[in-house]
Amino acid sequence: MAFDAGGRCCVSDDRLRVVLRLDDGEPVVLADGLGAQQGLAVHGEALFTVDVEHRRPWQVPLTTGERRVEAEDPR
Repeated sequence: MAFDAGGRCCVSDDRLRVVLRLDDGEPVVLADGLGAQQGLAVHGEALFTVDVEHRRPWQVPLTTGERRVEAEDPR
């Protein structure tokens, strides 16, 4: 769980493979199609999570939700 600058709560659900933001108590999908996420952090306007199933750290801009891989496993 992490909070953005506006105090909105962001949570991951590895069963549904999504990261959600709670807007006025309603869940909004920020990113989907992820593997098992562990850990969330918000820095500025971006949310960061680690997909341990696929061994990738993701960055998800809070405004667009367009995720990108921060690094690849070289193996």
